[in-house]
Amino acid sequence: MYTRGVFVRINNKSMHAECFRCATCGTSLKNIGYFNINEKLYCDIHAQQVKMVLGASATSGSSVTPVESKYT
Repeated sequence: MYTRGVFVRINNKSMHAECFRCATCGTSLKNIGYFNINEKLYCDIHAQQVKMVLGASATSGSSVTPVESKYT
């Protein structure tokens, strides 16, 4: 089965370009960069909020990875 359309490759996983959005507000992350926190994508504003919550709870195993968008 072949899937057609535009895809974005994030951490060796493919996702529809339409799904390349902030997990909190749904803003498109196209051309603005994003943060990958615990396998979810966030815009800058919501990544900062998530980092504050994770820092307060000191959850182990959480990863915060800022990444510049290379989506074209």
